[in-house]
Amino acid sequence: EEIGPILTQAQIKRREDLCAIVGLILNVITKGSIGCYETIGVIYAQQNFRMPGPDVGFVVAACGAIGVASLLAFKQLGKYFDDVTLMFGGIA
Repeated sequence: EEIGPILTQAQIKRREDLCAIVGLILNVITKGSIGCYETIGVIYAQQNFRMPGPDVGFVVAACGAIGVASLLAFKQLGKYFDDVTLMFGGIA
C-alpha cells in the first residue's frame, strides 16, 4: 500500500536546499543581520563534532524554534519577570 508519492533523490535534494534557504531567511528576519554569522556554527559542528548535516540542521532548527517561541511569548514573560531578568535570560 502506497502512502504518498515516492520522491527521487533530486527532489529530496531540492527540498533540503529549500529548507536551508527558508531557514536562513527566517533566521535573518527574526534575529537581524547577525543571524547570517550564526550559520558558521553549522560548519564548525560538522567539522569538529563530526555531525552529519541533517543532525546539525535539526539542532539549529530546534534552537531557532525555541528562540522564536520565546520572542512570541515575550509579553507574557514580562508579566512574571522584570526587564533585567529577561535580558539575562535572552543572553543565556
